Amino acid sequence: MAVAAKGKEPASDTIMSPGDMKPLLALSKREPVHAAIGITADGDGVILLNRRVRPKKLLAMLKSDASKAKIQLQPSSLRFGKAEVDTDYDPGMVRFFLNKAAPGNMRVKLLEVVKRIPYQKVELNIEPSFEDEPDEDAADAPPATAASGATTTTTDAPPPPAPPAMDTSTAPNTATGATPPPAPSASPQTAAPDFAALTTTLGQLMQAIPKVANGDAAVQGTLVGFATTAQASLKAKDAANAAAGIEALRGALAAAMEQAKLGAALAGGAGPVAYGKARLAWVAVRKKLETDLDTLRKHLLEFYKDAGIAGDLDKRYNECVAPVLANLDEDLADTLDAAINATDPAKRAKLVEDAGKTIKRYQDFVASEAIFAELDSNPFVPLAISQTITATLATLAKAVH
Repeated sequence: MAVAAKGKEPASDTIMSPGDMKPLLALSKREPVHAAIGITADGDGVILLNRRVRPKKLLAMLKSDASKAKIQLQPSSLRFGKAEVDTDYDPGMVRFFLNKAAPGNMRVKLLEVVKRIPYQKVELNIEPSFEDEPDEDAADAPPATAASGATTTTTDAPPPPAPPAMDTSTAPNTATGATPPPAPSASPQTAAPDFAALTTTLGQLMQAIPKVANGDAAVQGTLVGFATTAQASLKAKDAANAAAGIEALRGALAAAMEQAKLGAALAGGAGPVAYGKARLAWVAVRKKLETDLDTLRKHLLEFYKDAGIAGDLDKRYNECVAPVLANLDEDLADTLDAAINATDPAKRAKLVEDAGKTIKRYQDFVASEAIFAELDSNPFVPLAISQTITATLATLAKAVH
């Protein structure tokens, strides 16, 4: 990749930053996202992703963004299509399906971009049918601001489901401290929910529960709980909450599979290698916690932006969740880092003992705080924070001894 001038961000960041790209590639594990790609005159690969804007129109946005940022693109390099991370195929690979064959150096240029997210591989596939697709259809949202800097995870995330029916005139949301206004009533022209499709999706996810749980009664109980909640919403003909429940189950299944991978990686005893893996696992789960909390905050602010309470809502939300990150701090990562580098066996043993105590402190905090259940049951975005952190800490406790 061409080196950016001092004080100037790379061309790839100007088009779409890694921070904006990462959540979209995470979403692509469930459903491919639209993509437009190219190479600049300086030899930088550039990627623009979006869930709503059709590939052809997204390519037009890429050209417009580049023009406004005074970035010259190689016209012969421009392609459009879809991108996905297929965890069954290769969880470390970003797969592109493009309208036509790409230049020979395209894969390497795109790899330089996705490694910063980070993914370690890129695969380019040809799917000529994209040439026949319309620029957009009635289901597309109005085009986003052309400048890629305005493309955020909130713009590209699916709209939040309406909150469950409740007397919003008197019942404050404990997670925010604000009294939410009633959800707007559905338009009479809104398409009828496809309950058959929801039922089919839920059934497919439920079939995966025994395999993912792999005999772990606690994990199976958690997953069955998510499935039961979604089933209840389907029986009640509550499409919004049924869809949210299905996504919550999908997320819980993904989290359980990640925990299984972590357990396998940490199997084989203690020592610096195990401590290093444990440290990386905690850093990753804490980063995911930060991302999940920020995503929920953005959904809340977006949903209530016209209610006149955005400022107060944001303040109360931050006050409520601040103790979560403050208590689930970076002490464990720091202690394990010191244990990895300790040359004195006695000192290392003491640091490992301290790490175990820190894990126990985290576990006690998660078990005692109601905020985790409130966050996971929010009606805006499916979360499985409690399950993910609880399972991760249990696995780390076995490895740190």
